[in-house]
Amino acid sequence: MAFEAQSSARGDAPPVNSAQVHAARTLTEMLRSRYGIPAANCVTHAQVSVNPGNWRAGYHTDWAANLPFRELGLGDNYRQPLPSVLLFGFRSDALLAESGGAGLATGLEAAEDQIRSEAAQRGLSAELYRERLRRRYRDAIRALHQNGDAQEYN
Repeated sequence: MAFEAQSSARGDAPPVNSAQVHAARTLTEMLRSRYGIPAANCVTHAQVSVNPGNWRAGYHTDWAANLPFRELGLGDNYRQPLPSVLLFGFRSDALLAESGGAGLATGLEAAEDQIRSEAAQRGLSAELYRERLRRRYRDAIRALHQNGDAQEYN
């Protein structure tokens, strides 16, 4: 599902109208039901967009703030640790942190806190642990290429 709009951390209201939100909720519910997609896996473009060239999360910052999660029948996933940081060692882009508002900043901070905590549990520096996570990303992309499933995930 996609909205053709640009969010802004400065306002509270999404830049879409009620008809768009209703249509998006209907589509979201249908897709979640048909494919068994958990609400936690319904995220914004900004939450999953990465740039492997510089290891930054937030390559695209559209919908970095104010997605109407509640109106779509979803929890506020902005406040959850950002998966690209937590699972693959990306760092948040300054533009993402700035454009995402307080909710996304909470998720970014939670991911960084968890990186430090998991590194300490393994007796590693955060940077060494982050490099291991990045290796996981490169291995996953390599596997996609081998299976012919990768498109633009270099």
